[in-house]
Amino acid sequence: MSSVDVAPTIVSYAGLKIPDNMQGRDLTPVIQQTQDRERHAVISSQEGHPQQ
Repeated sequence: MSSVDVAPTIVSYAGLKIPDNMQGRDLTPVIQQTQDRERHAVISSQEGHPQQ
């Protein structure tokens, strides 16, 4: 699970169609315990900008 999955999950709970271009995946089946988590790893990065 990742924070990017929050938006499609909220859209799904609202009963709306998740846009094809939305990142992340709907976690509703995982929350309702009808499906196991499929993602085994999440890669994240943060770029730092030097202060001037």
